[in-house]
Amino acid sequence: MRRLRLVALFLLLCLPFAAAAPAGAAQKHIDLPNAGPIVLVYHGIGPKRRFWVTPEQLAGDLKYLRDHAYHFVTFRAFAAYEETGAPLPSRAVLLTFDDGVESVYQYALPITRKFHVPAVAFIIGRRLGLPG
Repeated sequence: MRRLRLVALFLLLCLPFAAAAPAGAAQKHIDLPNAGPIVLVYHGIGPKRRFWVTPEQLAGDLKYLRDHAYHFVTFRAFAAYEETGAPLPSRAVLLTFDDGVESVYQYALPITRKFHVPAVAFIIGRRLGLPG
């Protein structure tokens, strides 16, 4: 059941919070469910491309979550929760980046460091050494 919730949350949250709002529009409060940890998956960070968010959008997402009492957790803590039921803080969030593209290092790493947010980058082994 946990995995189903995670998949459903991934589908609901795969777009950034701020991306749908036009510039200058008032931001609406988003109350995410507290039915277990939330896994946020970003594909790429950098100049606007399909499935990517800008560094400013990522920073806005992390600030929003921090300001609204969400707690970022490490992959180790999340794995312990999944494997043994180890406790997590309320409103736990695991931040992940898919594909291990260079933009994660270039843009996301400085932002996650600024906000003191642990994150996981999933690397595609056969792409190691290729540009980007």
